[in-house]
Amino acid sequence: MYFEYGNEEKEYLSKKDSTIGKAISHYGHIYREVEKDIFKALIKNILSQQISTKAYETILSRFINLTNDFDDMRLMSIGEEDFKECGISKRKAEYIKTIIDHKYIYNYDFNSLKGLNDDEVIESLIKFPGIGKWTAQMTLKFSLERKDVLALDDFGIRKGLSIMYQVNVNDRNAMKKYKDVFTPYSTIASFYIWRVAMDNEFIK
Repeated sequence: MYFEYGNEEKEYLSKKDSTIGKAISHYGHIYREVEKDIFKALIKNILSQQISTKAYETILSRFINLTNDFDDMRLMSIGEEDFKECGISKRKAEYIKTIIDHKYIYNYDFNSLKGLNDDEVIESLIKFPGIGKWTAQMTLKFSLERKDVLALDDFGIRKGLSIMYQVNVNDRNAMKKYKDVFTPYSTIASFYIWRVAMDNEFIK
């Protein structure tokens, strides 16, 4: 499944800001995969923290095989050695185990997050060990499909903005104004900002 957006959002952003408009025109529609199961999304987001995309894909594949694609009984039975065989650090294993315990032992309803606003979702998620604001924002984007999330703590976003708008990559205060520029479709703008950061250049 891909994040659902279309011409309405792209046309709005293009009219609001000519620079993001150029990126949209240059790259066309950018498809971003989503994981609508919030429980699975949180585990995947923890696995992806501070590692390369290639390393993440390898570890995720091992974890899926280990758990028979997130099978309930298998998830409840995995132990420290299982995590280690997947290449998952002890700390990340503890974070993931906490998520699993909350679902199956404490009956935490992760779907209840769908009824909360963005700030409330972040406030709820950061109570879990291993989930900071960035991970919560990625969950908002790629699980809950919220359309107005601009993660300024993400280096790729800061790098892309610095290339596009000639601002200092480390000047977060200067970058905060772009949240207002892209609202209510900051998430969609993020797709293009990330792409510019990946290419390390911007079409003039």
